[in-house]
Amino acid sequence: TNAHDILRQLFAAKLKRLEARKKTVHEEEKNTYLEAIKELNEALTKIELEHFKGNPGDDIYRKFNWAKVLLYNELSICHSGLAESSIALGYAERSISLLKKIVSCRDIPIYKSHPTIKLLYTFALYNKGEAERLLHNYDRSLKSFNEILEIYDKYWTEKIPSDYYSASIKCAILLIDMARGKEALKILEKLDSLKMVDPNDYRIQEGNLEKSNAL
Repeated sequence: TNAHDILRQLFAAKLKRLEARKKTVHEEEKNTYLEAIKELNEALTKIELEHFKGNPGDDIYRKFNWAKVLLYNELSICHSGLAESSIALGYAERSISLLKKIVSCRDIPIYKSHPTIKLLYTFALYNKGEAERLLHNYDRSLKSFNEILEIYDKYWTEKIPSDYYSASIKCAILLIDMARGKEALKILEKLDSLKMVDPNDYRIQEGNLEKSNAL
């Protein structure tokens, strides 16, 4: 079925994208990202045109909304990997726009929507923030990452996902680049107190490095 084919290509693209990050030769990295993008675009063509028309409805599982959101996000990550940040930003914004349309049909703010929707939304926000950072639009990027932190701080009742950690690190990096080291240090110290990732997680070292930069 289309759904199975889409999932297969989505995961194949994700594997290629992860493989691209491990490449040490630039041309090999670029070609692997392009292979992933090809898989994702082919998956998008499997979604019938009628599912892109009109109102998306109020359910993430109807009209292949789930597939569109995931594919747009993967395309955003891949284009960021290719330093095509404007394209990456466009795909992240398409994902965000679709999610907002879905929850608007239920007349509720996205912050109060189902946890799955919020996770997908913060995933798209992260990709948006990263694309903005690579475009050197630091104010907008910081706003995107801060929105992720606000959602988890104020509106999340489940166990906070590790994405919170990644978004916090990005906020700290941006604040340091903007000569706001004290604010960055405050965020990093809060992360230390949360103890939310494995002690061997690479992000621990990244956080410690940024802490030294903030000082």
